[in-house]
Amino acid sequence: MRICCGEVASLDEFKKIDAGLLEVEKEWEAGTFNIIPGADEDIYTANERRLGEIIGKDVAGKLHTGRGRNEQIATDMRLWLRDELDKLEGFLKNFLGRAQAIRWSHWMLSYGFAFANDLERLREIRKWVNRSPLGCGALAGNPFGIEREMMAKELGFEELLWNSMGVVVDRDFVLETLQWGSFLMQHISRWAEDLIIYSSAETVGDSIQIAEGVLSLLATQPKMHAALESFKLATDVAEYLVRKGVPFRETHHISGRCVALSEQTGTRMNELTNEKMKGVDARFEGDIAESF
Repeated sequence: MRICCGEVASLDEFKKIDAGLLEVEKEWEAGTFNIIPGADEDIYTANERRLGEIIGKDVAGKLHTGRGRNEQIATDMRLWLRDELDKLEGFLKNFLGRAQAIRWSHWMLSYGFAFANDLERLREIRKWVNRSPLGCGALAGNPFGIEREMMAKELGFEELLWNSMGVVVDRDFVLETLQWGSFLMQHISRWAEDLIIYSSAETVGDSIQIAEGVLSLLATQPKMHAALESFKLATDVAEYLVRKGVPFRETHHISGRCVALSEQTGTRMNELTNEKMKGVDARFEGDIAESF
């Protein structure tokens, strides 16, 4: 288009170049493009050579008019990176997508146990730290018979360290403490990220809706049912089928069909009749309702 707009090539020539490049593209995609060593300096000269073979060298020679290789490389990099960033955005949306409904207490306890593990690690590290090197000497030991046990007791140490060379160079206890700090901060960071996500407009709105339902005399409200969207129950269906002896890989496809049926009929999955569930797979029984 740039060639045509710049009046370097006529409209007919532009159409030939466009059609020829499509043929070149097909060859690259099919893996049939023939690179000629020596003649093809890089991908640009290779494409132009092949284009010339298809539409003629005179017209193909106008391909790179007004377009330097450096700018094409920069443009290609931006195009590629833009596509990859779009993919990443999709992955992030999928990662943050809703999955299964869980209790608030279950979420809170996930961090409760994480912090309990951190506390247990901290106490183990303290045991390693709380050993006295005092009285070992600078390198080869202490020849003066210093009462190391007494000094350790006075300073509150639980044990003694015995090898003088190892004691003076050892900093493992520092690294252990720093590593423990990184574990703790990772858990705190994850907790903070969850709170930020849960503070987003959409999530806050959902939380308020559920809270309204709970406070309305603890009655089941339509707003509370919003937490039971079909795709959130797909895992429950799969687990039900596994307990019935269905191979797990097969349950994934069956639960997917249940989700599709729920969306097509506009009926929540937990409200589908047993007959409709059996229509998806004959192994569904009346006790499927207990899974919801």
